[in-house]
Amino acid sequence: MKFRISKLIQHFRDFTIVGFINFTILKLTKREILIGGSCHCCGACCRSLCLDDGKGWIRREKDFKTIALDNPDYSCFKIIGRDSNGYLLFSCSALLENGKCGRYEDRFQFCRDFPDPQLPFCGGKLPEGCGYVFRSVVPFSKILHDEIVKSNEKNPHT
Repeated sequence: MKFRISKLIQHFRDFTIVGFINFTILKLTKREILIGGSCHCCGACCRSLCLDDGKGWIRREKDFKTIALDNPDYSCFKIIGRDSNGYLLFSCSALLENGKCGRYEDRFQFCRDFPDPQLPFCGGKLPEGCGYVFRSVVPFSKILHDEIVKSNEKNPHT
């Protein structure tokens, strides 16, 4: 039980108040975030991003320097400012002029996972020009389950 509560707290640690409310509404309505669209290679996601140090989004330059010392691959990130929540914003120097990644085959896992469906709950949004969209949907598994229940109610002996 202690592990489950710890995981739950870790899951919500970066949610904004509005994000938490939206997350709760989705759960209560049995909906989830679905990612649609595709990458337009605009590079906007690489020009202004927040980084997570495993304990939350990075707020202090000192914390980033520690990460970069431990993992030299992070030297491709340069601090460019802060977002409205006070998190450090970074730009990636691996971004090429054509909007593509110069280290595509060896890119970070969080780059591979972009966009993260938790982004809207953390106060983040998709960059302008990004080809992805977030949609609130009822998952197919829920629709299928409901249809099976309806079918069983109509034909209880089958």
